[in-house]
Amino acid sequence: MKIVCLIDSLNTGGAERQLVELATGLKRRGHEVVFCIYHQLYYFANAIEQEGIELVEFKYKNKLDLILKIRSRCKSLNPDIIISYLLGPNAIAILSSIGKRNWKVVVTELSLLNHNSRGNIRLKMIRQLYRLADWIISNSYTNMNYIQENVNYTKAISSVVWNGVDLEEFNNSYPKKRVDTFR
Repeated sequence: MKIVCLIDSLNTGGAERQLVELATGLKRRGHEVVFCIYHQLYYFANAIEQEGIELVEFKYKNKLDLILKIRSRCKSLNPDIIISYLLGPNAIAILSSIGKRNWKVVVTELSLLNHNSRGNIRLKMIRQLYRLADWIISNSYTNMNYIQENVNYTKAISSVVWNGVDLEEFNNSYPKKRVDTFR
């Protein structure tokens, strides 16, 4: 399967790290993965390059130019799926996929409740674009319930996937001495 991963940058955030982990895991399972960004922040770039994943950075004049460039690249790549993380990249993935296309669009909403969308018309409009996505993934039932209550037609195209934990890393990162905080 050919997969395009889209996020704004490879900065130090949790969403960036999650998408890098997903991309490298998919690559290790034999999928063809292309990682796309549009801001020049490269904290996780080495992880992408070490796995042999193509990193595409879009330079653009304005958002419309970016949307058109991503659409053009996706037409030439002909992926099976685009996976986007974060609000801005989700909107860009959906807008670049409007019209005839061969790929599916999966948007991932990780921190919906941190955005005060009740009074922000821009955020409300972007979230309404989620109706055009092929699938919506969230990392909690609280976020998914919010999406389902505030974006029409999303119940049938949404699911919750919790954040994973690397138990090996987690166990090696903390002292072996047990601290019992409940007594």
